Amino acid sequence: MGFSLAWMAMKDTDADAACAALGMERKGGGQPYPDYEFSGAALPGGWYLAVGDRSGYEFIAHNDHAALSAARDVIVCEVEEHVMSSSAALWRGGACLWKVIHESDNGRCHLEVEGEPPAEFESVRAEYLAKQDAEGGEDADVDYIFEVPLRLAQDIAGFKHDETPAEGPEPRFEKLALRKGVKRPKDPEMERAWKLWRMPREDRPPLWSWPFIWLLLWYVQRDEKRGRRR
Repeated sequence: MGFSLAWMAMKDTDADAACAALGMERKGGGQPYPDYEFSGAALPGGWYLAVGDRSGYEFIAHNDHAALSAARDVIVCEVEEHVMSSSAALWRGGACLWKVIHESDNGRCHLEVEGEPPAEFESVRAEYLAKQDAEGGEDADVDYIFEVPLRLAQDIAGFKHDETPAEGPEPRFEKLALRKGVKRPKDPEMERAWKLWRMPREDRPPLWSWPFIWLLLWYVQRDEKRGRRR
């Protein structure tokens, strides 16, 4: 099925401070992989990493990054391998400095850039575009451009979900849990999906199909809630 996760790393922030900012508790553990709904690990360079799996994805990806970055740099990365979508963004001083997005639905070579990405962006993009072209470009069976946002995030924070560090000790992941009363951010895409009547009239599905769509969405949300309780 592939990975479906989101992670954020906070600069010059230890585990206790990071968890306090996120509204989380540390539950102990020392796994070599982020196997929990929420996992945390200290990274070299003073970064603290928080990872959310499929059921914890929204809390990491749709958190209040502006508030979290008011006192520290925050890098946020999303990985959806089943649809080959990825993104990376750097927040500083309450603002998003840059964001790079790849969505294979928009083409194998799709890259959307917001703000001013780091200087190495052009060389990283050229590297993976060359690999994509060598495999057939848009018609290739592989998607190298998916790696561009992930590589940018890795170059800054030193973490990539499917690699071990080339140098230094491997991170050890502890279990994190939301503190009582902390609310999970809602996925804006899911919120919009419920409100079919707000879609442009020409884009709306047939009226007879609405109950089936809502039932499907209900099942999706139910399964995600079950996953959170496991």
